Amino acid sequence: MKLKKSIKIIISIILLLLPFYFISINEIKEVITQINMKFIIISFIAIVLSIIFNTATIKILLDIKKEIAFKELYKYSMYTWAASQFLPSKMGTFSLVYFLKKRDISWKISSSMILANQIITLAMIIPLGIIGILRYIPSKSAVLMIILGGIMVGIGGVIIGIQYLPQKYKEIGETFKEVIHYPKKIGANFLTTLLGFLIVGFCLYLMFIFLGASISLTTVILTSAIITMIGLIPISLNGLGVQEVSAVFLFSLANVPAKITLGVYVTYRIMKYIIASIILLYCLNKKEGYKR
Repeated sequence: MKLKKSIKIIISIILLLLPFYFISINEIKEVITQINMKFIIISFIAIVLSIIFNTATIKILLDIKKEIAFKELYKYSMYTWAASQFLPSKMGTFSLVYFLKKRDISWKISSSMILANQIITLAMIIPLGIIGILRYIPSKSAVLMIILGGIMVGIGGVIIGIQYLPQKYKEIGETFKEVIHYPKKIGANFLTTLLGFLIVGFCLYLMFIFLGASISLTTVILTSAIITMIGLIPISLNGLGVQEVSAVFLFSLANVPAKITLGVYVTYRIMKYIIASIILLYCLNKKEGYKR
C-alpha cells in the first residue's frame, strides 16, 4: 500500500512539473504578476461554493433516512473536503462517515448515501465530458480517443472493484437500493450537482478571463468536465498532476496559452491546499481544546 502511494506521489510530481518544461521563466513571472486580489477572491468563492453544493447534495439524500441540520452537515463537509485534499480520495470522501456516526447515523446509511451521491455526480459529469470530447475530436482525434479509452477503463475498474467488495461492504447495497424509490430526491440531487458544477465553472471562467484568456464559458465548462473525468483515472494522488497536464493540453486546443492554464489550475490547487490546511488546523485546535 505504501509503495503504491509512493508511486502515485512520484507520478503526480512528474506530471505537475512536466508542463513547466515548455514555459519560460519570464512567462511564469508574467502570469504571477497578473494574479491579483480579484483572482484570489474568485478562487476562494469557487472553493466555498463547491463545498456548499456538495453539502446540499449529500443532505438531499441523507434526508431519506434521517434529517440533519444543513449548518452541522456543512461543518462536517468542510472537514471531509479538507482531509480529501491530502488523503487518498476514498479515505477523504468517506471520512464523512466518521462525523455522521456522531449524529447516530450508521455507517451503512452514510456510506450508501455518499456512494449514491458520487454515482449521480458521475451521471452528470460523463455526458458533459463526452460532449466536450466530441467537440475536440476533429482536431486531435487520436490522442482524445486514447483519453476516452483511459476514462472508460478507469470507470470499468471501479465497477469491477465494487463487484468484488467484501461481503460486509455489500450490505451497503441494501440501503443504497432504497434511494431508487425516491426519484424526486435523485432529480433534486442531480439538478443541485449540475447547478453547483456550472457555478464553479463560471468562477473558473472568470479566472481565465482575469489572466487574459480569450475563451467562452461553454468551452471552460465542457473542458472542466473532461478534466474531472480524467482525474478519476487512479494513476496519481487525487488527480494531482494528471488534471493540470490534461488542462494544459485540452485548453491549448481552444488556443489558450499553457502559461495561463497553468496559472489558473496551479493557483487554484494551491488555494485549495491553503484553505484545507487552515480548516484542518482549526479542527485539530478545537479537538485539543475539548481535551483540556
